[in-house]
Amino acid sequence: MTPAKVSKRFSPQALEALARADLEAAGAVLIDAFHDDPLWNAVFADVPERETTFRAFIQTPLLYSLRYGGVSADSERLEGIAAWVPGERADMSLWGLIASGAFGPMMQVGSRVGTTLQQVFRPWSRARRRHMRGRRFVYLTIIGVAREQQGRGIGGRLMRSIGEASDRSRLPVYLETETEGNAGFYERLGFRVLETMTLPVVDLPAWLMAREAGASPESAGRTRSAPTTTSA
Repeated sequence: MTPAKVSKRFSPQALEALARADLEAAGAVLIDAFHDDPLWNAVFADVPERETTFRAFIQTPLLYSLRYGGVSADSERLEGIAAWVPGERADMSLWGLIASGAFGPMMQVGSRVGTTLQQVFRPWSRARRRHMRGRRFVYLTIIGVAREQQGRGIGGRLMRSIGEASDRSRLPVYLETETEGNAGFYERLGFRVLETMTLPVVDLPAWLMAREAGASPESAGRTRSAPTTTSA
């Protein structure tokens, strides 16, 4: 199955599919959602014009995902956003950035932050390729809910719709998260921890997780094996 066929098969039908014209508003939701995120606060600490730089950074995966996978909202109110790509597109290539229109925003991020991002994420990119080698899967590039809307079930609706799309397409979903609370949330929705690691430079933990097609929260809990831990 080619990446294009993966994109056609995987369709979260209960969500509002977004277009390019929606991405600025979607980016604003994600910027708000990640206001207190420890990873992004560490990466963008002391960055001049931080707000502008972070806005450009958020647009990068949105544009890339729109081109190769999909970007969806919980509803037309855009209170929660999720974006995904076929697993083969999980690592954004130079050509992929150019073709998707994400190259410009990535350049606005700057070489300093770009170098930090490469150092931070290289270990989990390698781990993802190792865990999912030889498999077709969907990679969740980004997900977030506006702070005022958190705790109202929007994140759960986003992820349940993604799980239903996984079940229909028979494709597993892979993601990474940097907080233990988020890891527990994903486990309750059928994901299991494949590996934990400490991210270099920022010295923060990360949980690498996957949900198999057809998984339920109960079955994920019963079959969970002890995760491996890597300190990069």
